[in-house]
Amino acid sequence: MSRRTGSGAPARVVLDPALVLRALLCSDEPARLLRRAWQQGVIRPLLSAESAAQLVRALAYPSLKLTVSEREELLADYLPYVDALKLDISTRVSPAGLSPLQAQLLQMGRQGDARWIITGCQALLAWSVRGRRVPRGVREPCTIVDVTSWYRVLTPSQKTQLLC
Repeated sequence: MSRRTGSGAPARVVLDPALVLRALLCSDEPARLLRRAWQQGVIRPLLSAESAAQLVRALAYPSLKLTVSEREELLADYLPYVDALKLDISTRVSPAGLSPLQAQLLQMGRQGDARWIITGCQALLAWSVRGRRVPRGVREPCTIVDVTSWYRVLTPSQKTQLLC
């Protein structure tokens, strides 16, 4: 599936696992908008086995004090809305200056034909800004956007859909 789908098709995105956790657990405006975006089909998150395992581990952190039932309920609010993505380990990317998790997000974006990588990671955002000076053919095929500003890249009809 091409990321340049029609306006009615959800945009394929890679969500930073920390943002997914925040959207599932918090009720502030950015978290609510992000959660509503995947539930209403404005975005279609990509999920690899690695990122799914990371989310499951994070929900089990003792400090969250979530029961097994609560964790399952939170996962049920996310997993039906994702597209599973099997990462090709033969094409792992390791950009200089990025952690393995950050590199994994880039790989998911590249292999999943994502339109955006939505993150709150300042290192990944800074790397993206530096990458804008790279020739177009070498640069990442998807746009890396900050969680606080991703809403601005939506079309007017997508924004209206989120507000309903």
